[in-house]
Amino acid sequence: MERTLRPLTAAAPEPSSVLRICAGEGSVELVAAEGANGQAGLPKFKMNVYNGGPMSVGGFGRVIIDLAGLQIPERPLPAFRDHDPRQIVGHGLARIQGGKVLMEGEVSGAGAVASEVRESSKNGFPWQASIGASPMKVEEVKAGASVKVNGKTVQGPILVIRQAQMREASFVPLGADSSTSSRVAASQKESDMGFEAWLRAQGFDPEQLTEVQRKTLQAAYDAEQAAAKKTADGDGTDKSEVQAAESKAPSAEDLIKAERQRVSAIEAACKGEWSKDDQAKVEAIRAKAIAEGQDVAAVNAELLKLLRASRPHVAPVGIVAGSNAPEANVLEAAMVMGYRVVKEDKDLVAAYGEKVCEAARKLRNIRLVELIAACAALDGIDLPRFGRGSGEWLRAAFSSVSLPGILGNVANKTLLAAYQSVPSVARRICRISQVSDFKTHTRYRLTGNMTFEKVTAGGELAHGQLGEQSFSQKADTYGKYFQLTRQDVVNDDLSAFLQIPALIGRGAAVSIEEIVFTLILANTGSFFGSGNANIYANAAAGLGDAALSVMVQKMRDQTDANGKPILIEPKYLLTPTALATAAERIYKGQNLVVTALGATDAAAILPDVNTHAGKYEPLSSPYLSNASFHANASSVDWYLFADPNVLAAFEIAFLNGVDTPVVEQVEVPANVLGIGFRGYQDMGAAAMDPRGAAKADVG
Repeated sequence: MERTLRPLTAAAPEPSSVLRICAGEGSVELVAAEGANGQAGLPKFKMNVYNGGPMSVGGFGRVIIDLAGLQIPERPLPAFRDHDPRQIVGHGLARIQGGKVLMEGEVSGAGAVASEVRESSKNGFPWQASIGASPMKVEEVKAGASVKVNGKTVQGPILVIRQAQMREASFVPLGADSSTSSRVAASQKESDMGFEAWLRAQGFDPEQLTEVQRKTLQAAYDAEQAAAKKTADGDGTDKSEVQAAESKAPSAEDLIKAERQRVSAIEAACKGEWSKDDQAKVEAIRAKAIAEGQDVAAVNAELLKLLRASRPHVAPVGIVAGSNAPEANVLEAAMVMGYRVVKEDKDLVAAYGEKVCEAARKLRNIRLVELIAACAALDGIDLPRFGRGSGEWLRAAFSSVSLPGILGNVANKTLLAAYQSVPSVARRICRISQVSDFKTHTRYRLTGNMTFEKVTAGGELAHGQLGEQSFSQKADTYGKYFQLTRQDVVNDDLSAFLQIPALIGRGAAVSIEEIVFTLILANTGSFFGSGNANIYANAAAGLGDAALSVMVQKMRDQTDANGKPILIEPKYLLTPTALATAAERIYKGQNLVVTALGATDAAAILPDVNTHAGKYEPLSSPYLSNASFHANASSVDWYLFADPNVLAAFEIAFLNGVDTPVVEQVEVPANVLGIGFRGYQDMGAAAMDPRGAAKADVG
C-alpha cells in the first residue's frame, strides 16, 4: 500500500534551505595559539563534527549522511553557536578523514559568544559539535531492506542523505552520537525559504499532500517564519515573552511528527486480511481518514462497523434474540452476579449501574460456552458450525477481544474479594508505606532532642538536634499464572476457572503474613534483644499480670538517642493461638483470679483488679507457633506492639502504593489453546525500629 506521506526521494531544495544536524561524537578541542613576537594569537579549535553513523531524528526516524555525497567547500566555513549566524564563534576548514567530518579553525569572533566559548573552554566545559548542511538528494530504505553507507551495512527503515552541501559547523552544549537522539530542523538562513522548498526540506512531496495535510503544514511553516522574522527584526518584543509563547505552541517539528504518526497509525489499522469487497471499503475508510484529518480511533470505529455488518453473528442459544449480542459490561455483571463474586446487590449497582444490572439479571446463569459465543458475536467473529472442543472452534473463540477482557475483569474482582476476606495481623502491627521502584531504599528514622526549652531573655530559641538511624526496604514481585483451558471450555465449567483467581487472592494475602512473620521469628540482628532493651527472657514469664506488667514497663522505658524517654505505649498484645484465650481474658476481664501463696483450700482463691483490662488489643497468629513455618516458632512466646502509625517496629511497602494484587492477560504459547492470566503483587517488608515492640521469651 503506497504511503500518502513519504520522504523526498530525488529533489534538490533551494540553496537557502539548511538542515541543522546535531550529530557526530561532537568532540571539540580548543588550544591557545602563539602570535607574532610572542603575543598571544587567536585560540585554535578542532571539531569532530560527524562520525558517519545512523542517527535517530525526531520527525524523520533514523537518518544517515552518505559521506561520499557530502560536498565541502575548500574555502573557510563559519563556526556558529547553536547554528545561529548572529552568534559567531569563528571560522575554519572542514574535511572528511577516516570516515568522519573534521574541522579545524580559529575562534575569530569578536563578540560575547566567542568570549563565552573561549572562557568556558578554559574552565573545562565539554563543548560538542554539530553540522549544518543543505540536503540535495534523500533516499528512503524500507523496513526489511538494507543499504551500505559509509562502509557499513545499515538496516531499514532509514533515510539516507545521498547528496548534501556543508554550510557551517556549530558549537553546541549537547550534541548526539549514533546511539542517541539527534535533532534535524529546517532553519531560515540568509534569505527567505518558500513553502514548497520548506516542504521538500522536511521530506514531503508537495504534489502528494491532501488538503488537510497542506493546511496543517502551512500553519507550521507560517509559525516558524513569523518567529524567525520577530527574532531577526528585533521588533521590541520581549524575548522572554516570545520564548514563552513559542513554548506553549507546538513546533513545526512536533506538528510534522504528529502528522506522520497519525497517518502511520491509520495505515497500520487498515492492514489485515479482508474479502475482496471489504478491501475496497477499507481503502475508502483509509483514504477518507487521511484526507479529512481523522484520528485512528475514528478509523477503528468504522472498521468495527464494517466487521459487524459483513460477518453474521452466531448468537448463543438462550441468551440473545435476533442478531445483537449483549454489551460487554452486561456480560461481566451477569458473571459477577451468577458466581457471587460481589455479595451485596447495592455493591453491584454501585459498580455497574441499575440499567446494566437489570439486563444482567436475565443472564445470571450464563454458561461458559454461552459467554464465549456472546463475546464472539460482540466482536463480529464467526464461530465454526461444528463442535466447541475442536481446535478451529477454540482458536476462533479465543481470538475474541472481548472475552479475555471480561474474564480478566471478573477474575480480578474474584481475586480481590478473596484477598480481602483473609484477616491480616501483619497489616495491624506494621506501618504501610510505598516505594517507587525495585531498588533497595534506605529509610531514616529521626532521633534527637526536640523537647521545647525555655526561650532566653534575648528571645533566642535553642537549636533542636537530630540524629539519624537507618534501615533498608525493597519491594519484590510475588504472583501466580493461570489460564482458561480447552478442558474448561469442553467441560463448560466457568466455576472451575474462577476458583483459580480466588485461590490466588487468598495466596496473595497469606504471602504478606508469611513475609512479616518470617521477619519477626528470624529476629535478624537480635532485633528483639537485651541491646535494644525490648526482650523479657524468663522461663516463668507466662502470659499473666506480672509478666505483662514487666513488658509494658520495658516499652514505656524506651529512650531516644540522648537517653530521654520517648513516651511510647503498647497497643497490641500478639500471641500464638494457644494463648489467644488468655489474652482475651486479660483484655476483657475486670478481675484476675489469684491464689494466695501457700493456700490449699478454695477460700484462698481470691479475685483481684485487672489493671490491664481494655488496654492492649489481643491479636493472635498461627505462624508464631508453627514449627513447619519457622524453626524459631514457639507456642509460649508472646509480644507487645506499639501503634505502627506512632512508632513502627516493622514496615510493609507496596510498589507505588498499590496494596492489592492485580490480574493481567498474558500471551500463551502457540501450542496452547487457551487464554492466560497472571495475578501478582509488588511488595516488601523490613524491620524498622526495635523500640516499637517487645518480646516475652518464655520457651
